[in-house]
Amino acid sequence: MRLRETQILLQVGALRCRATNPEIVRAYNRFVERARERLVRAEEQLVRHFGLETGRAAYDRFITEVANRHSEGMQAAGRCLVIARMLETDDASGGGFAEVLAALPVLPMAASAPCRSERAETVAARSPFDPLPE
Repeated sequence: MRLRETQILLQVGALRCRATNPEIVRAYNRFVERARERLVRAEEQLVRHFGLETGRAAYDRFITEVANRHSEGMQAAGRCLVIARMLETDDASGGGFAEVLAALPVLPMAASAPCRSERAETVAARSPFDPLPE
């Protein structure tokens, strides 16, 4: 689901951009708090999408691949500004950004490359919906 992938993008962005924008972590945490129920439902749908027998392991590989892809993309100039604007949009709408994303069903693509665990640990070491440390 687009909501879950966007949450990963925002999480990676908040972690990468917090040194230059300390408010970004607080904005991310507000996003997660408002969208928690939708995020949990999106996660459950994705696990089911990957199948009952291998669902969780396949889902975890997919999430790691998505986080790695977004982490690599964070090197682009202006990416922190884009992440901050996405979070500002959610704040300004009182969670409306997450509502729009939740309404856009998108089937996940299969992981295309092996996961690099050293990067995944940075993002996936905690529950994906826990607040980030400031």
